[in-house]
Amino acid sequence: GKALFFGLPVWLYITITQNRHITDTFSWQKFEPGILLGLAFGGIYGFVASIFFVWLGGGGVQPALLFASPAFWNEFLLALMTGFWETLLFFSMIQTVLMRRYPRWSLVRLVLVITGLFIAFHVPNIMLRSEMASIFWQVLLLGLFAAGQALIFYRTKNSYILVLSHA
Repeated sequence: GKALFFGLPVWLYITITQNRHITDTFSWQKFEPGILLGLAFGGIYGFVASIFFVWLGGGGVQPALLFASPAFWNEFLLALMTGFWETLLFFSMIQTVLMRRYPRWSLVRLVLVITGLFIAFHVPNIMLRSEMASIFWQVLLLGLFAAGQALIFYRTKNSYILVLSHA
C-alpha cells in the first residue's frame, strides 16, 4: 500500500520535474555513514521510547533474545520497508522540496510543517487501533519522532539514517 500511495507520487514528481535533489538523498556516498548513524539514532529512539513506556506503565525491562527469532527479522523487514516509503515521501521529497522552494523559512517552521504532515498521515491509524487514553501520548511520541527525523534530515540530507532509525 505504501509503495502505491507514497512511492508513486514521488516517482511521478521526479519523472515530471527531473528533480535529482530527491534521489541524491539516497546516493551511494551517503550509504555507509547513513547506516552507521541510523543504527545509533535508532538505538537512542528505542531506549528513550522504552524508558518512556516503562515510566507510563510502571513496568520493568527484561532482556530478550530478539535477534534469534525469525519473527523479529520479519517485523524488522516490514519496519525497514515502512521506513523507506515514509522517508521517501515526507523527508526526501516533501522536506527537500520545501527547503528548496522556501529557503527563507526558519528551521522551526520547516520542522513544524513536516511534523504536522507526518502526524496527519498517522493519526487515523492511531485512532483506529488505540484506546482513547493512550492516543495523546502516541501522538506526542510520534510528533517528537517526526521532529527529530526532520532535524536529522535537515542537517545531513541522508535518507539512509532515517530509514534505519525508523526501523
